[in-house]
Amino acid sequence: MGGFWGVALTICAVGLLYFHPWGRWSTLAAVTLYEAHIWVNHLLFDASDFARQTLPRDVALTLLLLALIWGSLSLRSVKKTFERKK
Repeated sequence: MGGFWGVALTICAVGLLYFHPWGRWSTLAAVTLYEAHIWVNHLLFDASDFARQTLPRDVALTLLLLALIWGSLSLRSVKKTFERKK
């Protein structure tokens, strides 16, 4: 799974680097799906006491990452940069 997410996020990074119109929305989707995948794994497979203790920190970090990505890529100036040129 690490290889899949590595390739997916690298493709998103290339889209952002070259300001392709799909770069912005694919990054939003990939990061959100990546975090959802991580949380499915946490909820299904974390069985240790330490995993339960770090759950509030993990929730906070996930929300911070999503807020940072969605907030920065949803700015009006960023959206204009990624609009398709006609």
